Amino acid sequence: MLVWQRLVLDVAVFLIGAATNWARHWSKMRNVALPSWAPAFLQMVAALTRSVQR
Repeated sequence: MLVWQRLVLDVAVFLIGAATNWARHWSKMRNVALPSWAPAFLQMVAALTRSVQR
């Protein structure tokens, strides 16, 4: 795999993780429940991007 493709995927995984953590933090601060599918969906996307990396 090309170096830049790997770099783009690493950044994508990082951004997905950061977005997940931020959404969890925000929902706690605002006392708002995230949709039940949101964490599972984000984990699935992160797993897909990781599997593409290999």
